[in-house]
Amino acid sequence: MLNKWLLSSFNTFQDAVKLNRTPHSVIISGNTNLGTASLALSMARLFLCADRSFNDGCRSCKSCQYFSSVLDEKTVNLNEDEDSGFDSHPDVVALLPTGATQREDFGLTHSFYELLSSESSDKSSTSSIKVDGVRKLNEWIVQGSVFGRGKVAIISNAHTMMESASNALLKTFEEPPENTLIILLTDSLENLPATILSRASKIQIPRVKSEDAIEYLKANVTEEYSENEILLSLALSDNSPTGAKECLQSGLVKNALEIVSKINAAVSYHKAGANPELSLCAREEAIALMLNLTDDDKYLVLREFVSELLKYKAGLNVENLPFLNHRNISKLCKISAVTLFDVYNSLMVLRSDVSKIQHKAQSAVLRTVIDTLKA
Repeated sequence: MLNKWLLSSFNTFQDAVKLNRTPHSVIISGNTNLGTASLALSMARLFLCADRSFNDGCRSCKSCQYFSSVLDEKTVNLNEDEDSGFDSHPDVVALLPTGATQREDFGLTHSFYELLSSESSDKSSTSSIKVDGVRKLNEWIVQGSVFGRGKVAIISNAHTMMESASNALLKTFEEPPENTLIILLTDSLENLPATILSRASKIQIPRVKSEDAIEYLKANVTEEYSENEILLSLALSDNSPTGAKECLQSGLVKNALEIVSKINAAVSYHKAGANPELSLCAREEAIALMLNLTDDDKYLVLREFVSELLKYKAGLNVENLPFLNHRNISKLCKISAVTLFDVYNSLMVLRSDVSKIQHKAQSAVLRTVIDTLKA
């Protein structure tokens, strides 16, 4: 079953199918944590269904049964009778980014679970869609359909395509064989070349409503969390319910709150003219906590913290700012907006897709960030 926030996007595609206006190529744009791969697989099921008049496929034809293990929330033993569910479909293939070491299959896979897991995998700068993978995909597309209903090709993280890969895709993308659907998944339309964008229908995943996100978390997170922790998990995940769930369960939210508490102490001790050692101790404790996070999590935590300070200075109520809520921020409030913008811009070096800096250098960057806030 699709999550509530994906239904309007799926309905757009479903309406096109029912009107016999199914596009040959579709670009789905949105945070991968929102479930864009699940949406693509639901579209594939409907496209390949023996009776497309049903919503999301008829669920009973041979083709639809191949999708049941990942789309119908069933736990399926793949060694059981094949009619109970599968991990793949012979007429569906996914092209995934590959790292510095090229996979023997060039990133092509029939596995649904590989496609779904690619949404949350490390998006390092060495991972990309390469031209050899696109060429293999083109070869697969022109081959016959096993069930005779057509074929679906899904390109995950399409924004990582190298220029040569994009060029290799163009002709097939513009004029795919009959009964072929090509779906590209990307985090942003702006990250795809104009030649690709102009040749496809586009689906932009809408921002998840807060009430839908909170409803999802209450239904899918068993541990007890405060309202403030839930709001922070959504802030750190760009309002993605599944991303927020991961932030809560991984302990990132609790770690983030402790880090900000230490930064607040470092700034407060300094501006109050207290014992300098107390400020330095709090600063080093904050840095030690941050060094245990991934590069992207360091960036997320500090970016959100500084963003909240800027929002507060712009007049937003502190109750809507989970990092600042329930703490004395009188000293933080004295930091100028110019300083906050400077700090915000300096955080970019922490992102994993921008650069890799060594552990000692990271300590220096984090120390500079906190000292700038103190100054």
